[in-house]
Parts: sequence; C-alpha cells; structure tokens
Amino acid sequence: MSLPAEGRRPSRVPLGHLAQRIEQRGGHTYTRFYGRPSPWMSDFMPQGRLVKRINRLDGAGNIVGAAYQR
Repeated sequence: MSLPAEGRRPSRVPLGHLAQRIEQRGGHTYTRFYGRPSPWMSDFMPQGRLVKRINRLDGAGNIVGAAYQR
C-alpha cells in the first residue's frame, strides 16, 4: 500500500506541530519530521537577549561613546 505524496512528505503541517514519518528500508528505520518546531520547542530554549548599547573605547581604555544604542 502506497501513501499519497502529501502523506509521504507533508507540506501543510499546522503551525506549532510536527508531522513524524517513519519508514523502514533495508533493515534500517528512518524517522523524518516535517513542520516548524519552534512554537513547541521555545519552552526548552533560553530567552533571547537584545543588545542595547555597545561602548567604544579609546587607546587608554576609556569609554568615548556608544557605537550602537537603542
């Protein structure tokens, strides 16, 4: 029994879900995931940080101004 193309390689996976496809060939098991993992994986990721200011230093190591400030 053969799966249709969408069943073998899903292109319309709902946001926040992963579609798992397991296939066995030649005595090996292949597991493939389709979709974007970031919505459910964000619980395990560290929170992002934003650079607010980068200080510029002169030759003596003194702060002379901000190269980037938000």
